[in-house]
Amino acid sequence: MQSDTIFLRSGRLRSVSGSWRRTHASNEHRHRAAVAPYVVVLMPVIMGFGALTIDMGRMQNIRVELQNVSDAAALAGASVFVGVDEPDLINTAFDRAQAVALRIPTLGAGGTHLATEDVVVGYLDYTNPAAVIDPTADASTFNAVQVAARRGGAGNSSVTMAFAWILGKTSANVSATGTAAYDDRFVGFMPVDGALLPLVISLEQYEDELVNGPDDFSYDPELDAVLPLPDGTPELHLFPVGNGNGGGNNDGAGNFGLLNFGIDNEGANGVADQILNGVTQEHFLNEPSVATSQMLFRDGDGNSLSYEITGNPGITASLEDEFETRVGTLIGFFLYSTVDDGGSNAIYTIVGLRFGRLMEVQLTGSNKRVVVQPEAYTGTGVLVDSNAPSTDGMVGVMALVR
Repeated sequence: MQSDTIFLRSGRLRSVSGSWRRTHASNEHRHRAAVAPYVVVLMPVIMGFGALTIDMGRMQNIRVELQNVSDAAALAGASVFVGVDEPDLINTAFDRAQAVALRIPTLGAGGTHLATEDVVVGYLDYTNPAAVIDPTADASTFNAVQVAARRGGAGNSSVTMAFAWILGKTSANVSATGTAAYDDRFVGFMPVDGALLPLVISLEQYEDELVNGPDDFSYDPELDAVLPLPDGTPELHLFPVGNGNGGGNNDGAGNFGLLNFGIDNEGANGVADQILNGVTQEHFLNEPSVATSQMLFRDGDGNSLSYEITGNPGITASLEDEFETRVGTLIGFFLYSTVDDGGSNAIYTIVGLRFGRLMEVQLTGSNKRVVVQPEAYTGTGVLVDSNAPSTDGMVGVMALVR
């Protein structure tokens, strides 16, 4: 009797279970039939969104490529503000920007052509986030270049859509804008790259020879060589000089020309090391009149600052080998306003520094000289401030600001 009950219950259970499967199958069929029309209607939309996602990703990659183009081209264009005055800022900036833009491939192909209106040259107050370039300002205040790199326009093909044609869109225009500015309101320097040598020249002599100095040498960057050919840029003779301060007296006269910068106990070996490797932050810290890792030539209110630094016995033939290793390289040197006494007793009043390329060193014979061709410097270590005056492009900071 017990077994029959189990059998009946089991059979009843099997009967109910079979009915449930038939009912479920029927409901599932009706559900699929109801959903099918929606799938048919929404399929193009789903495919469209998928296509749009793929093409949007591709466009973003191209926008990144164009941003690289516009940034590099803007920096190249803004190089017109560095160094000597360019007679035609706008056209020169365009030519330099275009040359760079054509060298950087986009879309896996050639470079980017720029239209005239894609390159804007003018003044930018880049301390104001809302400021825009003013191309109508006084040209003497121009400091920035903005470049727009485009795909679709200026003779550049648009971006072809790989899948978005499903939505009726076969191509798209993509662009990116970069802005670079040059700030030459030099206020100080922090030596970080070994470029600064303990050489000194009077401010008066420096300013005179910028215009009236001899022109005996040129530098070929491709050959990385100094050539005995004029190039239209006057040179400075840091040594020897008829007198110590360029002012018509004999203060500082003698075998001068070097600073005893933070190396009191090292003598000639210390000078030789500084010529080879540059004046370092450690030397700045060890120099009593500086005692910090940087030299500032203006305070927060824009007032001039100077440093009293003792002289070294001077540029001698024993240093010629060290100097020769630096020929052809860009070096920094100090400017002084006055100097008291001479030789190792000299005390220079340092009022600034500038940069140039070391062109020739001759420390023996009757024609002794250390020749430097002035050159603009935009490397590391430069400190700028709005209270400092312009250096006429000779020392500054080049940066992307937008």
